[in-house]
Amino acid sequence: MKKITFLSSFWLKILAIVFMTLDHLGIYFAMQYPTVQIMIDLSNIFRIFGRLALPLFIFLVAEGVRHTKNFNKYILKLGIVGSVVSIAFILFTFTNLFPAATSIYRHGNIFIDLVLTALAIYLVKHPNIKVKLLTLLPLAFSILSFVVKSIETGNAIEIHWFPYFLNMQYDWVSIVLGLGFYFSYTFADIFLDYLQEKSGIDKSIWVENGSYRFAVNLFLILVNVVVLTFQFVFIYLWPKGVFWDAGIQLYALLSSALLLFYSGKRGYNAKWFRIGTYMYYPLHILIIAIIFIIQNGGL
Repeated sequence: MKKITFLSSFWLKILAIVFMTLDHLGIYFAMQYPTVQIMIDLSNIFRIFGRLALPLFIFLVAEGVRHTKNFNKYILKLGIVGSVVSIAFILFTFTNLFPAATSIYRHGNIFIDLVLTALAIYLVKHPNIKVKLLTLLPLAFSILSFVVKSIETGNAIEIHWFPYFLNMQYDWVSIVLGLGFYFSYTFADIFLDYLQEKSGIDKSIWVENGSYRFAVNLFLILVNVVVLTFQFVFIYLWPKGVFWDAGIQLYALLSSALLLFYSGKRGYNAKWFRIGTYMYYPLHILIIAIIFIIQNGGL
């Protein structure tokens, strides 16, 4: 089993960043070359790879909350980047520098998803039952964000009391995925306790030979498949009110293959890399935006 689980958090993070970048390049190609067939095809391929990014990032947040020694510092860093992205969205709106992307950034800020997912996991793992119940607050916010965007999409209106720069990107999907990933360890513990009772084999042996890690990974995959399939069915049943693309969203299930090989280890984690991963999102978006603006006669 140990040979099977060879991907550390470092490599999952690298892959998530690559998939995210491909997704954003795919959006750029679609906006910049809407009538060039080869660019349209390339955009579709890039966007398919991009579907794998969300489950990986949500999983990494779940792992981050499980292992961090300072949750306040952890969520503060996510919050700072999220604030920078929201401010950029507001500036793009008022300066009208990037009008072609209006529909994109009105669909949400992914760092709000990450912050609220981290908060939900932190609250649900708290020993105090009253604090646990506060998990309903980020979940309620995610549902509100989803409902507002759905109403705006289905009726071609703008709801001003819930400003777009507060929108999550994947709403309840992000938080439900994160909570599911967190509880995968609990599911694996229950399962191995059952096996220990039935077989008489001490649970520690399963941990030592890598079977426990593999069991956790199988539950991670189960959570991923159930939540993403439910999302797809939801889109299928309510196509006019949902802003996600049903034709491409199901490719996110391919991320399950990567979760299967997760080793449970952090891997390379130098300070420059940690800082770089937080800075990468706003920087690469800024670079793509500047290129697009220049190509279209701006600046």
